[in-house]
Amino acid sequence: DAAGGLNGFLVQVVPIILIFVVFWFFLIRPQQKRQKEHQKMCEALTKGDEVVTVGGMAGRIADVSEQYIVIEISNVDGKPVTLVGNRCKVGETAPVFTVTDAGLQPVSSDVFHGKVRIYSVFPSVDTPVCSLQNIRFNREASKLGDDVVVVSLSVDLPFAQKRFCAAEGIDRVHVFSDYRELDFGMKYGFVIDSLRLLARGVVVVDRDDVVRYVEYVPEVTHEPDYEKALAVARELAK
Repeated sequence: DAAGGLNGFLVQVVPIILIFVVFWFFLIRPQQKRQKEHQKMCEALTKGDEVVTVGGMAGRIADVSEQYIVIEISNVDGKPVTLVGNRCKVGETAPVFTVTDAGLQPVSSDVFHGKVRIYSVFPSVDTPVCSLQNIRFNREASKLGDDVVVVSLSVDLPFAQKRFCAAEGIDRVHVFSDYRELDFGMKYGFVIDSLRLLARGVVVVDRDDVVRYVEYVPEVTHEPDYEKALAVARELAK
């Protein structure tokens, strides 16, 4: 009976031990190794080093502390600025955000769930490049069909956005302001820290709320790559 009890105990315990051993060698140990290598790499970084983030953005390290590494991602008139917020990555779930419409009412991005979305992000309606960006996407919006919506986002006051849309004939793009909480800007990593403006860029989200394309325009005075963003949106709408 004692032998049978011992055998029964071993039958129960040995598989658990084997599972732990497998997890240790194939999951836990490699992960610890990667963490040590990453920590070692971070400790070796210094101000001025050029890096590429996991999101694919190239930048230059502006400051290094014990807890944070600040990376200069974008430029305004050739001068580097720091973008803050959560970096948006292809393949991740698009965060839900709330912005303000022309009537000063809050609008959740959930209202566009089930559609392909192009988030056209820009600093201000008062600049020529931002005007061109909105005019271009407004023109393209009519060719994309009902399954694709273009959402234009800046921190301009809703009154200024409404006036701009009327003057430029922007009637196929949904224009919203992120001026209150910077909810979109912080959740998608587009906030220019020193200016409280949004950087220029484009994010494309599919019907299932998954990010499929991201562009942070390196120089704010340049236009985004319209063709790449539109090609992704057209493919997702099929």
